[in-house]
Amino acid sequence: MADFSLSGETAIVTGAAGGIGSETVRQYAAVGVRVVPAGRNTEDLQRLQLEILATGASAIARPTDVCAPDAVQSLVDR
Repeated sequence: MADFSLSGETAIVTGAAGGIGSETVRQYAAVGVRVVPAGRNTEDLQRLQLEILATGASAIARPTDVCAPDAVQSLVDR
């Protein structure tokens, strides 16, 4: 099996303010993925961003309502 690495890639994770989403962010960050946690709870997203940054990984939290197509497009365009 060929080596597979996500290190250096960027992942936008929606629903990242808690539960499975926040754990997904942690796991991606642990293997070198630049993470963009997105969701509606700004405080929880900021807390998660600080947690990830404290490990030396890259994270930029983006408050986003994925029910709003323009907000999702803006998230991707950034």
